[in-house]
Amino acid sequence: MITNQIKYSFALYQKYFLISQHYNQDMYYHRIPLRKEHEAQLQKLISQGAQIIGGAQFPYNGAYYIVNTNDDNYIKTFINNDPYTINNLAKTSYEQIYPQVDNFDQLSQLYSYK
Repeated sequence: MITNQIKYSFALYQKYFLISQHYNQDMYYHRIPLRKEHEAQLQKLISQGAQIIGGAQFPYNGAYYIVNTNDDNYIKTFINNDPYTINNLAKTSYEQIYPQVDNFDQLSQLYSYK
């Protein structure tokens, strides 16, 4: 019981964010020339120390990313520079979430955006 409380308390000190992207109806065709830049923006987020789990949904109606980072300015920068958002192909928002997670490191190694 004490172990679970310690793990939960530790999770409260981590910052987790949910980035939601809701794609416009014609996103499937218009995303192709912008995809590499979109992926470069995600890689930049990772290079800043963020851990990311998630990606696009199928059918292509949106994407969700759970991001572990200490600075939500990185999230804002991603959103402001994401070509899907800039070109009005997706409406992007984010919010801080408080998951009960004690193995995010392991999960991000297995299921991270690469």
